[in-house]
Amino acid sequence: MLKHAISALKKELLNKCAMSSKKRVQPPQIISFAVTERCNARCTTCDLWKPCEKEELSARECLSLLSQLRAWSPYSVINFTGGEPFVRSDFSEILTRANNLGFYTTAITNGIVFDAKHIDSILATGVNYLNFSINSIDPDIHDSYKGIKGLHARIVEATKYIRSRNNRVRICYSPVITRDNYKTLNDFVLWARETGADIVDFIPILSSFGHNVRVVGPAFAWAQDPLFKIEDLKELDRQIDLLIHKKKIGFPIVTPIYYLEKMKLYYRDPASVPPRKHCYIGLKNMYILSNGDVKLCYYFPAIGNVRAQSLKEIWFGKTAQAQRQELFRCSRPCICSALREYALRDKISIFLMRARLL
Repeated sequence: MLKHAISALKKELLNKCAMSSKKRVQPPQIISFAVTERCNARCTTCDLWKPCEKEELSARECLSLLSQLRAWSPYSVINFTGGEPFVRSDFSEILTRANNLGFYTTAITNGIVFDAKHIDSILATGVNYLNFSINSIDPDIHDSYKGIKGLHARIVEATKYIRSRNNRVRICYSPVITRDNYKTLNDFVLWARETGADIVDFIPILSSFGHNVRVVGPAFAWAQDPLFKIEDLKELDRQIDLLIHKKKIGFPIVTPIYYLEKMKLYYRDPASVPPRKHCYIGLKNMYILSNGDVKLCYYFPAIGNVRAQSLKEIWFGKTAQAQRQELFRCSRPCICSALREYALRDKISIFLMRARLL
């Protein structure tokens, strides 16, 4: 636990001065590892489930990457994503290895495989944090978003079962704010707590992450999506203000206060969100895609592929260094969740949450 805390603090401090001092950046703090782009849901807010020909990394290649990370960035957080990571028949092996190597592991899932037959085997992997993508307290709304009837009930039952068998793994519910759920955001927090979730993290609807990802720019094409169109913006403001109040008095809302405030502007006009002075995403985050491409930011080109170079060579290579300078100067309006800066109170809360598990 102490080694993880010291490592995170050290990287945070050194990365703050990396650009200005021109010194070598530190290994990544957070690795998002998309082990597949296949998915067994049909979400309206995502394109990843649509057919695309990509050669996924094999289990052997995935395990090799974990060993590489252990050698030079042993105290990173590995966030397994997809698609739906649990559609891989060998994902349990990959997840188990990551935990055995000492990483803090999270898995983002739609919950389809979380039935009584599979939950115990999933928990046996040692996963630290399960993030369920659940969009509403209303089963009909949620299931219509996912294209799977009965999925809402399955996630609720899975949460209750996990809580009855395992108090170590943390459970997060992550609703995407849309026209269909913005009036019940505060009800969602209360409902999630009653259901057994530990944490709630609100996410804005963004460009549909898929094979034809829309580059962030002045057009903000996804803002034309009917799901983005919130009719009563004053009610949205009221809901967000209540969320901020709940967070201040101790409700387990991990979304930073300033980020919640930004959503008021974002749903009025995405271009009105003030850009960050400097973007540090290329210093802290690494994205490994299912075909082995490595990115610093989802919206920028890949900086290499693990089938041609090691992760360490890619991270410290010339292409990565040049792109970091470009990212550092990026002034596009952006509300990417990977860029969220947490207040000291949030950092302590997140640390304590993880400390129970390490």
